[in-house]
Amino acid sequence: MVLSAVSLAGAIRMWKLHRDGFFFYTLAQLGMMILPVYWLGWNSFTVPGAIFTVVFVAGYAVNWKWMK
Repeated sequence: MVLSAVSLAGAIRMWKLHRDGFFFYTLAQLGMMILPVYWLGWNSFTVPGAIFTVVFVAGYAVNWKWMK
């Protein structure tokens, strides 16, 4: 739940064009992908979840130059 809140805060910061929001969002998303695998094993890893994470992080990275 904490990682979801950090991810949301990062998305809001990016909405306001702050670059630090990208780092908050990316780290929270990676944490949400890795922690379940660590706690529950590889059965908790989902390919669609990984694809969505990569697509959104890549989309935000493309807009990096407009963030300040």
